[in-house]
Amino acid sequence: MVFEELHSRRIVFRRIVFEELLSKNFPDTEIEVRLEKAKNIAKESCGDAKLVITMELQSVLICPKTLASAMYYKQKLQVHNFTIYELNDGKVTLYVWNEASGGVTSNEFTSCLIDYIQNLPPNYEFLVLISDGCNYLNRNKILSSALSNIAKTESSIIQQLYLEKGHTMMEADSVHSTLEQYFKPPINSPSDYIARMRLARPKQPYNIKVLGFTFSRKYDELKSNIPSLRPGKMAGDPTVTDDNQLRYSPSGDIEYQLDYADDWSPLPHRKKQTALTAIP
Repeated sequence: MVFEELHSRRIVFRRIVFEELLSKNFPDTEIEVRLEKAKNIAKESCGDAKLVITMELQSVLICPKTLASAMYYKQKLQVHNFTIYELNDGKVTLYVWNEASGGVTSNEFTSCLIDYIQNLPPNYEFLVLISDGCNYLNRNKILSSALSNIAKTESSIIQQLYLEKGHTMMEADSVHSTLEQYFKPPINSPSDYIARMRLARPKQPYNIKVLGFTFSRKYDELKSNIPSLRPGKMAGDPTVTDDNQLRYSPSGDIEYQLDYADDWSPLPHRKKQTALTAIP
């Protein structure tokens, strides 16, 4: 009976995995065409005043990392790498921290992205952020509130383009693929990961920012945060995950698109924002 139950569970698990792979690898053709068109338009429009980036969180890096199987059962430290790739010139910025310095919440990712934007040259008037649609990472009211505020303070336009599920391969992923080739065991401490990141691209080295526990700000505690990114409020109306693109203007307006071919529409039911003058 035990073996029959295990066999049954294995069949169910395989079916779930197959259905997941099927949904990723065989998308709707029309959606695929529109997405590729939107991505190409964003990439081809790079210029002196417009910067297009892709951003992605690398899979959790474990430390220590050894060939000894016994170490698998030992307590380990998690290391995180948030990667930003500039399509204009191929520059890469890595924000790296371990679990003693921060978690993997919207506060950490918002802090990284805002720090990156604040350190950009002043000539950029338009910034396009291409990412997957992960809610806690890229599609949430905490990040959107911060982006809306910095669009006002920097007098620039910021646009977020979310990739459809099954189409999330980006230039930032190629960085992770390169890094994995350098992350062969043994790795004994987080500094070993940092040292190998510095060696991964000799001709155009990565800009690596190692974060301490004081880096991340508590953006989720700001009273000026917008209440919701949902385009509608009634049952059956579009939800946050239906947003394909968001655009933040210096005026403080936030616009959205439900389809890559749609016109921009103002995000409704928004509370008036105040400046982010004091971030916890």
